[in-house]
Amino acid sequence: MKKEDTMVSQRLTYLCTVLFFAVSMVIVSFGQVVIAADPNTMYISPSTATVTEGDSFQVAVRVDTTSSNSAQVDILYPASNLILTGYSLSGAEYPNEASSTNTPGVFSLTTFKPGGSPNASGDVLVTTLTFEATSATGSAVIDLQDTSCAVDGACETVAREDATITIDALVQPPVDGDGDGVLDGNDNCPAEVGPVNNDGCPVTAPPANEVVYSDILPAANVTLPQGDTGVVTGERGAIVINCGTLKGTGKVASVAMSCGKVAPGLSPGILSTGDVAYTGGSQEVELGGTASGSFDQLNVTGTVDLGTATALSVIHWNNFRPALNSQFVIINNDGSDAVTGTFQNLAQGATVVVDGITYTISYTGGDGNDVVLTATDVPAAPATPNTGIAQIKNFAPLAFVTTLIALGAVVLSRRALIGKN
Repeated sequence: MKKEDTMVSQRLTYLCTVLFFAVSMVIVSFGQVVIAADPNTMYISPSTATVTEGDSFQVAVRVDTTSSNSAQVDILYPASNLILTGYSLSGAEYPNEASSTNTPGVFSLTTFKPGGSPNASGDVLVTTLTFEATSATGSAVIDLQDTSCAVDGACETVAREDATITIDALVQPPVDGDGDGVLDGNDNCPAEVGPVNNDGCPVTAPPANEVVYSDILPAANVTLPQGDTGVVTGERGAIVINCGTLKGTGKVASVAMSCGKVAPGLSPGILSTGDVAYTGGSQEVELGGTASGSFDQLNVTGTVDLGTATALSVIHWNNFRPALNSQFVIINNDGSDAVTGTFQNLAQGATVVVDGITYTISYTGGDGNDVVLTATDVPAAPATPNTGIAQIKNFAPLAFVTTLIALGAVVLSRRALIGKN
């Protein structure tokens, strides 16, 4: 081969090699652009931008989705001046709840459409949250986390557009000359002096209060209003939960909950009780193992009425991962009486997905009348984030072009070597 031909071959080989790597980078970039350019977004839409301390307000979580069958909502909010008093799936595009957790400052909710229903699309409602402003700060940010997403096989939404709420301080209303009445012009307000909200009516922010009941007083009943947490390690009578929280490893005569939370144990543990009657709120279950006492359980001597409006919140405590077919008796119901009702949107045989692990619920488990969670799908390891490699593998035209370029570079290099010899 002539010297000129050899130089041409070498240059072509160099150009092909450069082009090969350039196209490869384009392919990788293409995979990343596909993810970043996904049009789906989730955002928060508050009912008002300004509230007064003591006021309640609603925040709609919406998603603009091309097509999805479920959604994950993860929110941070300042617990120092906001309380999440509830949430609703009424009118939402994903009316079935898979799981939810609500600790001060942190809220997580997973919802989905019923099986066989067409995917949601367009600008749709995911859930409506209700907050109460407990103290004035100037502004409070409700932060929608990047883990929030619309799901159609995988998370497809980059969460953004948080909400900033301005919280004004309570004001002291003027009083009449005798000092015994509020001059607010609202005949529906009580005639007393005190802080007022935007309607000019006196309000009192609920106190944050935790009380440990360690002594044995089986006849002493306890009511838990919003902001109150009762930790029973001894014995108490009837417990009425009115938007408060019940915890502990002791014994109570009965539990009636309209809103609020039952969280057996002390992360985790067993709470013994008589009759249980739920009409709202949530029961939180921490799973930390399969041995008795290593997961939350209500040990009930009496009847169990779950109603239909109480949510079940399942949490993996201390990064616990169960073995396949592990069972957890979360309500140990004595005798032979059947459990009445079901947890919200969790009929017999329904599934709850937590950290990628699927649990199936039964209300006739254990000895025939217990509420039992069974781990029916346990992935070997948590799913890794999609970095665009899947798009590369599945994008046949670009892969074909890359292969041709690579083969061309090899052939030209071979010819150059032959010419030298």
